[in-house]
This record gives sequence, C-alpha cells and structure tokens, in this order.
Amino acid sequence: MTLLEFVLTVIFAGLGAYGGSYLRERGKNLATHEDLERLTKQVASTTRVAEEIKQSISYQDWARREWEALRRSKLEEIVSASQRAQGWLEESRELCWNREMRDPEGDPLGELGMLVRLYFQNELSPLLLPYIKELHANRVACLQMRAKVIEMHASRDIDALESAMDPVIAAYAKMMDASIPFEQACNATMLQFFAVPVSQSQVIKPVA
Repeated sequence: MTLLEFVLTVIFAGLGAYGGSYLRERGKNLATHEDLERLTKQVASTTRVAEEIKQSISYQDWARREWEALRRSKLEEIVSASQRAQGWLEESRELCWNREMRDPEGDPLGELGMLVRLYFQNELSPLLLPYIKELHANRVACLQMRAKVIEMHASRDIDALESAMDPVIAAYAKMMDASIPFEQACNATMLQFFAVPVSQSQVIKPVA
C-alpha cells in the first residue's frame, strides 16, 4: 500500500466513523422530538378531557342545587296550599250555613294535589291521599248541610238547625286528624333540605 492510499484510507475511515456517529445522534434527536410531540398531544388531550369532566360535574352540581331550591320553594307552596284548603273549607261551611249558593274563590284542593304529584310524588303522595279524601269529604258534608238548612228554613224547623252542623263537625275533625301525618311529612322533608336531623321532639303528635 502506498503512502497516498494509506492516508486516504485513514481519512475515509475517520469520515465514516464521524458520519455514523452524527447520523446516530441525529436519529436520537429526531426520535426524542417525536416523543415530545406525542407526549404533548397526549397531555393536551388528557387536559381537554379533564376540563370536559369538570364542566360536566359542575353543571350536574348546579342542576342538583337548582332542583333542590325549586323543590324547597314548592314545598313551602304545598304547606301554604294545605292551610288555604282548610281556610277554604271553613269559608265554605259558613256560606253553606248561610244558604249561599256559591263556592269560595280559588281551588286550593286541586293546587295541593298538583304540587305534590309534580315535586314530591314519593315523599308526600302516600300521606296526601287520605288527607285529600277527608278534605273532599268535608266539602261534601258542607253541601249536604246547606241542603238540610235550606229545607229546615223552608219548613220552619228551627229547632233542628243545630243538628245539621253535627256531620260537618265530625268531618272536620277527621280532616284535621288526616292532616297531621301529612304536615309531619312536610316538616321532615323541609328539614332534610337543611340537613337537620328530625328528633322526636320536633314531630307534631296528635292530641289523644
């Protein structure tokens, strides 16, 4: 081998070694860059999913709180409608006693039933049914009393007027008895909205 051939061999070997090292390093850098890009995309995707889940949970929490606020408001309307129903029947009794051929204004009985069915079907409906039944029975007793009062006035049987009120008084007592469990359930449901445990002292008990 001549000196020139030897020198050229050394030069080409060095270039080959350097070039191979350079290419390997370049390949590593490209691979690392691709890994970083892939990792960045995965992080972005995970972050997007996490934000979507967070927004979904926030919406569900908001919807739950809004529904509870609405039900709490409707429960107050139910209690008010129950009280107005009793007052409505008292006014009806007075009108019937005075032989007035008209009903009091409004329909609290229908409103009461509608509110319970829409917002508290599971909690209050089982106790509302017997209560509504007695409310209607009281109304029927008032109408029957009016017919008797009109008849007694026509026959001038004034002494029998007092007995005409007896069925109404009995129906009113049964209605009030039926209202107690319903009002207790309303009270317990309202306390649940505020996470207040119901003790025995807080429950209204019927008078023996």
